[in-house]
Amino acid sequence: QHQLAAEAMAPYDVAPEITISFQSGGASHRYPLRLPAVASCFMEAVPSAAAEFMTRWKALEGQNREQQVVWNTSTPIDSERMTRIKTAVFEQGLHLAIIEGVDQNEYIVSAAGQFRTGKVSPSGAKVSVGCLLRLEANAQQSAFRLTVRAVHGMISVALKNVIKAQLN
Repeated sequence: QHQLAAEAMAPYDVAPEITISFQSGGASHRYPLRLPAVASCFMEAVPSAAAEFMTRWKALEGQNREQQVVWNTSTPIDSERMTRIKTAVFEQGLHLAIIEGVDQNEYIVSAAGQFRTGKVSPSGAKVSVGCLLRLEANAQQSAFRLTVRAVHGMISVALKNVIKAQLN
């Protein structure tokens, strides 16, 4: 068994691939494998006040920074499920901060995080890519609308795909 440590040097939307090559009994073997390292593995929660979240949300409009998807789910949507999404999926699983007070509706969740890279900026600090999201649930239609905005469009795509897969 071997352990592999990874550090993201730039945003990505498809999990990285590694090729394992070896010889056994005189035969060569080569296996390309996808690493189980989706973009959320490199996320860090960024708590903020509701007003600050909305200011940043508006600043990230346009320029290929936004991804949105609407889908139906077979699992009923109720307040218990929304609480599980906030805690188990967003906070614990995806390392996002839940932003309270943006909406006074239990079926809308706002969250913020940053994608941490290993790339060093001219100032000497590691580069981070900010991202924000809003998940709106329609309990009567058993549907979700997810909107993700990030400074780098590839992070928007990656988070949208990871979150939709988690909630399907």
